[in-house]
Amino acid sequence: KYIQTYTKVISTLGRRCREWAPGIVNAEILALVDQHSHPSDIIIYTDGSVKRGTRSSWAYSAQRNGRRLHEDCSAFETTTSSMTMEIT
Repeated sequence: KYIQTYTKVISTLGRRCREWAPGIVNAEILALVDQHSHPSDIIIYTDGSVKRGTRSSWAYSAQRNGRRLHEDCSAFETTTSSMTMEIT
């Protein structure tokens, strides 16, 4: 019987990164991924956003060795927190 194991690491930059230049944010994300992963790992990037009173949306991209395996996104006509949209 084959037992699959995996490591779950959730890294978040929080609201402080809103003030950073886009290139700095991307470099920080890549540094976090490098610290916690191996080349053969599947890395899942998520993003959630909320337009108060209008809608909530989410997106994700799954990658391995820099190659995109799958991605998807959607929006809902209700609002919630952006963190809820990312983790769901």
